[in-house]
Amino acid sequence: MRRRPWFYAPWDGRSDQPQVIGDRRLKRQLRLQAWPEHLKVAATLAALGPTLAGAYLWPGLRLRRPSSLADMLGIGVSPHPWLDRLLAQLPLRHCLIRLPLRRGDEQQAVLATIARHPDRDWLVVICQDRELICRPQAWRPAWQRLLGMLPPQVRALQLGNAVNRFKWGCVHIGEYLDWCEAWIPDLRRLRPDLMVCGSSVIDFEPHLSLRSLINGYSHRFDAVSALLYVDRRGAPENRQYGFFDSAAKIRSLAAMVAAAPRQGKRLWITEVNWPLRGQAGWAPTSEVECVDESAAADYLRRYCLTAFASGLVERVYPWQLIARGYGLVDDCGSEPHYRPAFTVLQQLVQAPVPPGDVSQT
Repeated sequence: MRRRPWFYAPWDGRSDQPQVIGDRRLKRQLRLQAWPEHLKVAATLAALGPTLAGAYLWPGLRLRRPSSLADMLGIGVSPHPWLDRLLAQLPLRHCLIRLPLRRGDEQQAVLATIARHPDRDWLVVICQDRELICRPQAWRPAWQRLLGMLPPQVRALQLGNAVNRFKWGCVHIGEYLDWCEAWIPDLRRLRPDLMVCGSSVIDFEPHLSLRSLINGYSHRFDAVSALLYVDRRGAPENRQYGFFDSAAKIRSLAAMVAAAPRQGKRLWITEVNWPLRGQAGWAPTSEVECVDESAAADYLRRYCLTAFASGLVERVYPWQLIARGYGLVDDCGSEPHYRPAFTVLQQLVQAPVPPGDVSQT
């Protein structure tokens, strides 16, 4: 395999993400070196554009749908002293948690958290970094050991997170696909009971989502995951590229899933949130994109109802339960500060809404 260029993005524990790579010259150089991948993206879009347009407009577009809002909704969590008491107040079954491969102390905390909640169905997210992308074969033994450590209440595993962002370790989608090609066979062999999720593209970049789902690689995702944010973090009805509001984005992704011959016909939104005003340094974006707590709660409600009404999204996991800059609960004090979004999620989970009817909420 050709040697991949190296870079490093330090982890920002306050916003739970890698720091932005500030070297613009390096990023420009990496993009130029990736021109063969850019051609593949363009060729895929040109070849499949008419098919996707037809799938988008087809009235019979169908994917696996949830039976209720409670069946659709989950929550992203991280190990925290308050987690058990807060989860006890949320009557939902689906939980998502990130599991670091290269940090053993954090691994044990995550595995202990999962084990304490055997009544939940867990989706484990394996986040990539540049080391894993550049040396996938060297890390396969650690990967195989980790698979053997996962408790039985883990139902699904998402390989990768925000794979279309440099700071998360991938220069381009092709690098992510190479990583999946190296690691998914181990997952299928050692843990055939687990659903495999990907491709975990963040934001709405349909050309990259398409390339990640329809390509010449042999691996398969049982569920297609997306970190589907609203453009510039505003209201779900805001339009991107002049046309795509949240409903149109969901339908576009669903059309890709339906058109991808090897992928499972499930669409999971595994990350969405709204960064909060006045939380500089803790919010994952600049203050310009931040909203107040009431707006974030209202947007969360509307987003979840939009996803449910589409009939095309099987899971939605807001990220995350406890986080000062964007979470449903603020942990900056000695006791939890419950934000309005926490109450909204409680109400949505308990709402007796049949499929296709959101009027009761």
